Amino acid sequence: MTRRFTSTSLTIVSGHEDPTKSEPAVDWDAVARLGGTLVILMGVAAAPSIAARLLAAGRGPDTPVAAVRWGTRPTQHTLHTTLGRLAEAPLAAPSVLVVGEVAADPVDWFTTRPLFGRRVVITRAPSQASRLSDRLTELGAEVLGVPTIAIVDAPDGGAGLAGALEGIGAYSWVVLGSVNAAQRFLDAVGDLRRLGDLRLTVVGPGTAEVLRAARLVPDLVPQRYVAEGLLDEFPTAPEGGARVLVPRSARARPVLVEGLRSAGWAVDDPGVYDTLPAEIGSDSMTSIASADAVAFASSSAATAFCAAVPRDRRPPTAVAIGPITAASADGAFDRVVQADPHDLDGLVAALVRSLSPPPSG
Repeated sequence: MTRRFTSTSLTIVSGHEDPTKSEPAVDWDAVARLGGTLVILMGVAAAPSIAARLLAAGRGPDTPVAAVRWGTRPTQHTLHTTLGRLAEAPLAAPSVLVVGEVAADPVDWFTTRPLFGRRVVITRAPSQASRLSDRLTELGAEVLGVPTIAIVDAPDGGAGLAGALEGIGAYSWVVLGSVNAAQRFLDAVGDLRRLGDLRLTVVGPGTAEVLRAARLVPDLVPQRYVAEGLLDEFPTAPEGGARVLVPRSARARPVLVEGLRSAGWAVDDPGVYDTLPAEIGSDSMTSIASADAVAFASSSAATAFCAAVPRDRRPPTAVAIGPITAASADGAFDRVVQADPHDLDGLVAALVRSLSPPPSG
């Protein structure tokens, strides 16, 4: 709003006055004489008369004007003109009018962000979407939250996990394959002293963060953030066998449990939550059709999205957090991109790579 030596003052004024007043409250002659930068709020409708008043008061017709519409939003647009041509400019509300030498400067600190102007659908539940949504918004994207699955209680109401926790001392390891499984496990445990010297492992960093938030450090986080990667690094069972607790989704893939049993472990795998398809309203369906990409953080979300959204309404690009999720979306989009690494940072980076314009030249 200010620039050293050429614009050392700033005046902010409303361009939309109370129409019932007999006399205008703004002294435009005085405002014009102040010089410096003038910012006019809600002035689109009155722009021709405001320009005429400022010109009559001595502001030059070549004075730069910038009309910034939807500033700092993914739909931001800036129109550059001059005070003498403001009355003819194709202004649209809501816009902020900036009058003065600084208005000739490019307003690109926001529009040059890598995802500016892009619309991205995220399918996570609202309680888990904020971090991803915030990251994408910071990069300039317009984020459409359209949950495709609902997280509900396990079919047994949690009885299986409660029974396992009654004999928690019999287990050597707890294996947590998802954020939801980790959170529900911790909620059921309550007093963490019950865990004693029980060892904990997770499939990926997102689940590890849930444990760390409870002051628990996982004993094993595999290099590859998939069930198969965990099985590659998980120890074989000691001679005579030992028990492993795997709280998980009622619809989780069997590969983890089967792999542990093949390695000699006795496995209990109570379902601690279930996923059901969420209804997608007609308004959301219309917004989805105009999106550039959809981000999937789980295989179940991808499956539910493809089942609910017709092919001609889907964005051209799907970005999946890992290979299993990518396989669930394969063939359902023009392009399926897999994040690497298979975590939230990788998902965001894959979206940027997929949607950023190619470098010029």
